[in-house]
Amino acid sequence: MQFPPGEAPVLVDAPPLVMEPPLMGPPLMGSQMQYPQQAASIVSSISEDEDYTYWRYSKFAIPALLFILALFVTIFCLTAWQSRSDIRREREGVPRDLQPPSPGTAEEGGIRKWKRNMRLATTFLAILFILITFAVFLVTLSPSAKTGINIVLGVLLIILSILALICFAFDVNSERDAEHCTTNPNQWPVVCESRETIATLITIFDALLALLLFVAGLCVIFYGKSGDWTTQVSNPEQLRMKGGLDGVPPGMFSNGVSLVRKWITALALFAALACAITLLVLTIIVHEDRDKLTAIDRFNRPIRTPDGDAEVSGWPLRNTRLRYAVCALVILAVLLNLIPLNMRVVAYVFAFIYICAAALSFTAFGLDVDAIEDAKDLTCPTELSCVTHPYNAVAALDFLGGLFLILYVIVEYFVCHKKKKATGGPPVIIDEPVMI
Repeated sequence: MQFPPGEAPVLVDAPPLVMEPPLMGPPLMGSQMQYPQQAASIVSSISEDEDYTYWRYSKFAIPALLFILALFVTIFCLTAWQSRSDIRREREGVPRDLQPPSPGTAEEGGIRKWKRNMRLATTFLAILFILITFAVFLVTLSPSAKTGINIVLGVLLIILSILALICFAFDVNSERDAEHCTTNPNQWPVVCESRETIATLITIFDALLALLLFVAGLCVIFYGKSGDWTTQVSNPEQLRMKGGLDGVPPGMFSNGVSLVRKWITALALFAALACAITLLVLTIIVHEDRDKLTAIDRFNRPIRTPDGDAEVSGWPLRNTRLRYAVCALVILAVLLNLIPLNMRVVAYVFAFIYICAAALSFTAFGLDVDAIEDAKDLTCPTELSCVTHPYNAVAALDFLGGLFLILYVIVEYFVCHKKKKATGGPPVIIDEPVMI
């Protein structure tokens, strides 16, 4: 149809002409209505964020759960070690060790105590600083702050390597001094067993720890300064918006060299961590080679506890069973929680389990403290020394286990997922849906 020049067509009783935008998105309520592209993306994000049936764990969850898992595995192992029971028979124990009077020379298991203390300090500090180094790698900090912290941690690791080398120098040629002796006052002669093999392993791991800490410290210093030992920048535009790329280490951007350097540093730190833990375990084994005696009277008869049983160093059965139950509950719950189940109901069930386990852990702590106090009130046999400090660690770990469980629930379920208040009302979608 042709119109005269300069005249516009007039449509009577007709809908206005509109330009149809590209259509995408799911149909609405079973109809053929769809949202335009921008509106569909907005609706999609809103539906994901406001879907109350799903639970999204924070970045804090996995490290915290792994730490709790390691803590309760440690409690389980200490309980099995100090219970003085086996799978065939459970025995009632008293949380105190009977030892001969402290000799004039400060030795323990044939090893000087100051050597043991120096080795314990070195291994504890090495484990602590290595874990801090991994934590700094994971947290979000400015490039300059992270570089400075990595340099300080690398210097500390090198200093610890020097301390480990000093321990090695003092332990060389003293392996034959390690022994386990039984000096029962009513028994003669004194029986001693050599612990030269374990002492030799301690000397080897002293040197190995010194080497690994030195290598790990150098890697943290140089690769931290170059930006390789840090999380990479996924979006460089964020740095440009925050002030530009000046002063940003090149290793922060994704490249093959940075990936290799990350692996080298991580492997060095993991190897040093494993070596430090092994050296700590070996030191504790030698420490436990101190003389432990059975409570007997002058007629060589075992001294009875108030319950009528022969006194055996260890925990009461009630404490042992409760601690086994708590450890089994937490270990199983954490392993199941590591499975990616994002249902909100499942997350709430795990939170309830953790709260119950924390209450049981605090109960075990109270029972342990009560058992230790009762052991202190018992009369110590003559010519012997009674000590209860080896059992304090388990009681302390019971308390820390319950505390960390409560803190995890508070941080993960309340702090990291606090409900945001609506400030501007519901979202407004400018583009209306179009019928097709």
